[in-house]
Amino acid sequence: MSVSFGAIKALSNVTLSINDDSDICGIIGPNGAGKSTLLSVIAGEVSPSGGTVELFGDSNKKKLNPETVNRKGISRTFQIPRPFFGLTVERNIVTCGLGVNNLNDSQEKAKRLLKILELDKHAHSTAGQLNLAGRKRLELAKALMTEPKVLLLDELFEGLNEQEVDSLVNIVKNEIASSSIKVVLVEHVISALRKLANKVYVLNQGELIAEGETEEVLSDEVVIEAYLGKQKV
Repeated sequence: MSVSFGAIKALSNVTLSINDDSDICGIIGPNGAGKSTLLSVIAGEVSPSGGTVELFGDSNKKKLNPETVNRKGISRTFQIPRPFFGLTVERNIVTCGLGVNNLNDSQEKAKRLLKILELDKHAHSTAGQLNLAGRKRLELAKALMTEPKVLLLDELFEGLNEQEVDSLVNIVKNEIASSSIKVVLVEHVISALRKLANKVYVLNQGELIAEGETEEVLSDEVVIEAYLGKQKV
């Protein structure tokens, strides 16, 4: 796919595939590489200027709206968490499940997610009272309430300390990916990427410059230079 905003080319002929061999697929690259734009195209929020997005065998050359994409089984989180600040944590989660479940089922599922994401002690606090780590977990819970087949995570670990990263890595790996949900992970926190992704794509200035198994890609000199200059990843 390709995406242009006026004269600016955000993505140029980028091709990637999420299948049974890539339960957790990583996307990395320097700031401005086009990573979040790529997620936005998949999620139906941005129209591709060229190319095709194929969702579960259904090929579309035009933009699908976010609701249609979500109903097909794709959900996402955002780089900056977007809770309903005035609602309780539990009500935030329940609300996001009402499109696929009735109220009783949404409430039951919300209780399970509160426990899995270790938010149960904050269930009756407003979302605005959560710290960044809590808001990231809430963002994840909201996305999971729509029962996705593919989960797009946009810098989920950014801004978290090492302990918070490790705790959330375990949840993504043991509670989410293990339940057969495919995960696409846009991430700058390489320690988390290493522990989770079995395949990585690398974007630079809107172009795909490398793809393959995680450790192989992260040790590629072209990737190292594009991503971190001459530093070792």
